Amino acid sequence: MRNQYRPLIFIGGWLLLTVSMTSWWLIYGLMVVGKMAGGAQVSPTEIVRGQNMLHWEGGSLILLLILGGVSLFYYSLREFHRSRQIEEFFATLTHELKTPLASLRLQVESLQEDLAGSQHLKLVDRLAKDSARLELQLENALFLASVRDSNQLHLESLRLKKMVTVLKDTWPEIEVGITDQCIVLADTRALEGVLKNLVQNARVHGQASQIKISALEEGSQVRLSVEDNGRGFKGDSKKLGQLFARHTAVSGSGIGLYLARTLTEKMKGRLEAISRRNNTIPIAAIRGPGAMVAFDVVKTRGTDEPDAETTKLVLTRAREQGLILISCGVYGNAIRLLVPLTASDTLLDEGLDVLESALAA
Repeated sequence: MRNQYRPLIFIGGWLLLTVSMTSWWLIYGLMVVGKMAGGAQVSPTEIVRGQNMLHWEGGSLILLLILGGVSLFYYSLREFHRSRQIEEFFATLTHELKTPLASLRLQVESLQEDLAGSQHLKLVDRLAKDSARLELQLENALFLASVRDSNQLHLESLRLKKMVTVLKDTWPEIEVGITDQCIVLADTRALEGVLKNLVQNARVHGQASQIKISALEEGSQVRLSVEDNGRGFKGDSKKLGQLFARHTAVSGSGIGLYLARTLTEKMKGRLEAISRRNNTIPIAAIRGPGAMVAFDVVKTRGTDEPDAETTKLVLTRAREQGLILISCGVYGNAIRLLVPLTASDTLLDEGLDVLESALAA
């Protein structure tokens, strides 16, 4: 315990001495300037004494600065090596645990087949889900230990539907809305980890009973959506996806969403969390990184089937409340928003309230 606090005691003492000597130099310098400004005579003895003091105290201050800088560099380097050792330890530990866990999952799946229709099948299913959750936590630990090194990701062309269909073995409630021709450039293991974390987060923390994974091709990019009917997110949205950020007492560690966001960015993508409401007209493809924002009005939530008639209804509702909107797009189901830069916050809030009212189901 004594060695643990030694760096803090040393740095605190060094900081105290350095600040004290620097403050004294400032006070002494102001005194000398004051005497010179007042035209006071300075005797040769005082000049020699001042020079000696500046030599000794100046040398001591420079020595303290060098000593403190070297010490800080040493302790920082030691902590860096220690953190690398901890990362390597967890990577080795999780790798060693994956083999027996994979064997356990294989035996559980065999039991599921043997006990099909039995009253004990529910217990085996619970065991299978718990083992899948434990496997995901081990995968997250491995990713967390190596997430800084983007060279470990191997981007290749992948068929999304084939990858998502495999997840149904663990989560049968997943609904797949992806065509066979949908291909993305990604790392197989990383993309699988992203999808598993999003689904697991929806099941465990969102208490979702229905999960739909769909994809919409937009030019050379693909918008991959994971939607659920869970209870939604309650907390600070700015901290969502931060490492070790817990929003409630029953929240997870925050590692899953952090890895999902980080791995997506390393694969040249972007992860967005949108809390959807079931009491509004279905919308999709919310876009607009700049001042102009647009979204599509669709017939069914989670699809891209355009609904031009409902779009006209939204425009009419908004116009009746004093808000003018325009529709655009090939099918006339897209609504664009471009707020003037001169609009006040009060006016913007009023317009958004009217838009929310117009989108009410």
